[in-house]
Amino acid sequence: MQIFVNIQAPHSLFKEEGYQHREAVFGIPVYNGSISQPVYYADSDLCDPNVDTQKGYPTRPKGEDGMMLPWPSPYILMVDRGSCTLVQKVRNAQQSGAVAVVIADNVCLCSDGDQCSRTNPLGPCQSGAPIMANDGSDSDISIPSFLMFKRDADKVKVQLQANNPVQMEMSWNLTTLNDRYNQWNVLSDTANQDFIRIRAHLRANKPKTVSDRQLLFGKIFDPKTVREKTGSKSNFKENELDVQEVKETTPEFISESNRENATDNLVHEKNNETAKADIDSDIVSDDVTNHMYDDKQDESVKASTGKAKADYFKKFLEIALESGTDKVTDHHYNYAYQQYLPDLRHSPVRFVEIGLGCDMHYGPGKSLDLWDRYFTHKDAQIFFMEYDAICAEKLHLSRPRVSVDAGDQANVTVLNSFIEKHGGNFDIIVDDGGHTMVQQITSLVNLFPALSSGGLYFLEDLQTSYMEQYGGGYLNEKTTIEYIKRMIDGLYGQGSATELIEQVRSIHCFHELCVFIKKDDM
Repeated sequence: MQIFVNIQAPHSLFKEEGYQHREAVFGIPVYNGSISQPVYYADSDLCDPNVDTQKGYPTRPKGEDGMMLPWPSPYILMVDRGSCTLVQKVRNAQQSGAVAVVIADNVCLCSDGDQCSRTNPLGPCQSGAPIMANDGSDSDISIPSFLMFKRDADKVKVQLQANNPVQMEMSWNLTTLNDRYNQWNVLSDTANQDFIRIRAHLRANKPKTVSDRQLLFGKIFDPKTVREKTGSKSNFKENELDVQEVKETTPEFISESNRENATDNLVHEKNNETAKADIDSDIVSDDVTNHMYDDKQDESVKASTGKAKADYFKKFLEIALESGTDKVTDHHYNYAYQQYLPDLRHSPVRFVEIGLGCDMHYGPGKSLDLWDRYFTHKDAQIFFMEYDAICAEKLHLSRPRVSVDAGDQANVTVLNSFIEKHGGNFDIIVDDGGHTMVQQITSLVNLFPALSSGGLYFLEDLQTSYMEQYGGGYLNEKTTIEYIKRMIDGLYGQGSATELIEQVRSIHCFHELCVFIKKDDM
């Protein structure tokens, strides 16, 4: 089995080939699966079983007791290499609530050369990475762990200690029968390293259709091609793909009409510019302009245009973390949004969100920044509705493509006026408003018909259906969850039909969020 480790955010720490590391020979990996969670640095070697979860980085707000809040679960915990066994460290992290552990090495590798002497000027280097050994007491360890080399771990610590969020992904793929004897040292094998590197390219830029995927894999791993290019069955280096080329020739960045040609040229015509969508070319800048700012042609505008272009290739999770919204920290809505929105993000969408977060502890406008950066097309329109009129006024027209209306989402007259003012036919609606049952159901019933054909309605914070302060309660027929259950019954022709059932094509539910998809040609 092989583990692939990478950092999804911040973008400066992302590596196409992933991070080299040493995987523990204890614990239970996520077989043929993955873990993607925020990283917290314990600022400790975690040898003490009494783990202080109210310290470390990034820092969190303080609770009523004046102490910093604990690490919010689920999380990946980074701990320092120290005096106790690795199993002890991982056990203590597991008991604190971590879903995975990163051991930050404190001794650099001699192979790092000058970099090693700079980061560890007084101490000796190590000729090879230590083994993540088992001390024989690992029967209770159920989470995965690995050691990150000092040269990389130090960079991660710098980000965390500066209170910058870090999102890490760990994924596992099952080895073949012939690999079973080498599963703990696959990174020492050149062929396996190259396989992992190419696999990373494909993971980041996965073809959308089966035929594209088969063609792409066939081009890369065709044995005849490999032998011709390298003269070897085990070394892919001379046949290795350029990172930027793989990005630029995948279906996410080229038109349907160019896809087949681009795939055909993937290995044999690396310099074929017709298959590329260069971030610095007019292919991007035609639609991605300085939409975040005024049209004055000064240096600040030029810099802002560059930022907008850079956002074009960032994923939802990275932009959300940079914007500071709780959609991907306290909640994990990135799984839903990343599944449904990529095909729309570079088009002139008409987007609506209820709620600016004016009462949030981190301040209003975080999701406004998120959506204005995520939707890149210059003709995209972004509408907000906010209950707090003063807050809404401050942010109204704060960005050229954004407008904010003040109003109560539980008021049918207000909702109808909003639809009439902006013309309806919205492509996407997100309800992140007041979270009460009346607000959620009233908005869904009245705004869903205003979606365009095939439109998407995201209803967040459904956990409030079980909270009394929002009018919720388990099996309370007046809650939003029970309303959704009746909608699902209606899709199967059972129960009493809800107002929307004839318009709903499907309902997809995630943790704390459901997506409602409108039928075509309604």
